[in-house]
Amino acid sequence: MKWFSTNESRVSEEISNQMGKPITYAKKEIATMIDRSEALFKLAPEVLKEDSVLIDSTNYMKILKEPIGISLLISPWNYPLLTVVGGLICSILCGNPVLLKHSIRTPLVGQQFEDAFKSTGALNVVQHLFLENIDIKKLYSVPNLNFVGFTGSVETGIAVQNDIVKANRFINLNLELGGKDAAYVRADADLNFAVENIVDGCMFNSGQSCCAIERVYVHSSLYDAFVDKSADFISNFYKIGNPLDETTNLGPMALPDSPLTLKEHVDEAINGGAELLLGGNITNDSNGKGRFFEPTLIKDCRQDMLIMRKESFGPLMCVARVENDDEAIDMINETEYGLTNAVYTKDYKKAIQLAKKVKKCQIYF
Repeated sequence: MKWFSTNESRVSEEISNQMGKPITYAKKEIATMIDRSEALFKLAPEVLKEDSVLIDSTNYMKILKEPIGISLLISPWNYPLLTVVGGLICSILCGNPVLLKHSIRTPLVGQQFEDAFKSTGALNVVQHLFLENIDIKKLYSVPNLNFVGFTGSVETGIAVQNDIVKANRFINLNLELGGKDAAYVRADADLNFAVENIVDGCMFNSGQSCCAIERVYVHSSLYDAFVDKSADFISNFYKIGNPLDETTNLGPMALPDSPLTLKEHVDEAINGGAELLLGGNITNDSNGKGRFFEPTLIKDCRQDMLIMRKESFGPLMCVARVENDDEAIDMINETEYGLTNAVYTKDYKKAIQLAKKVKKCQIYF
């Protein structure tokens, strides 16, 4: 990871230029990636050591951790370092070389990983592939390829799975797909803490996160105050601009069709009775450049709206009122996606109870 530290300026600028992440956040992604790698290095000796299981007084079973072959990692553009490093470092620590197919939107990041390992003399450990998506399926028939890790959309994840089946391969497959993550603010939540964290969960990386909060359910006793504080926070915190500017904290949308999709979701919600409080429009920066979407706050959203059902992947905060825990849990679980969800409360016992009812959950106190 020393290579990434030494080349921080180059790597962060390339990320910002390719997919629009504000450069301050690109630098933080580098630091987080390095921390995550170092944690895996420390864990590896214990995790990979032989396990012995005593069967009886004279017999035991030994479990060996052995390499399985080539790993193919298919990685997305939104967190171009963090979505790679877990699978890449784990594969290498387990003795498996890596073929890395990075997004066509961030191909230079894939090359950075190859260059980093080459700088240590490890010439054939990581190879970055410049391939069109249609050509990836040809790799599934490679005999020594025994692991595929994919991070991206549900639709593409299904295609990867089906293509492996069509190649008549039974290999290890790990999929980390899209989400429509929700947050529930209970009546006893720390309001200021919930507002700041949930807004960040909606807006960070311009909402282009698999685990972004895209639905917010707030107990009726806190609803109005939560909406007002959120509007104030969003209005005063976010600055749209050139991602290479250190003061920018809301970058452009990476995909050409994203602004139109977001606009469709927002307009459908407004026409269906939701109230737009902030944003809601495709825009440019102060110099008239860029492909941006305004940080957007909408209240009184309903479950049947596109904005509450389909992955938006943009800087949208969509809020709905609930009257009790059961209603909140039912709404959180009413989705075709599954990734993460969050509950904000001060009651530890209640938090654990709710976590067991939610499909995927994190608890915040």
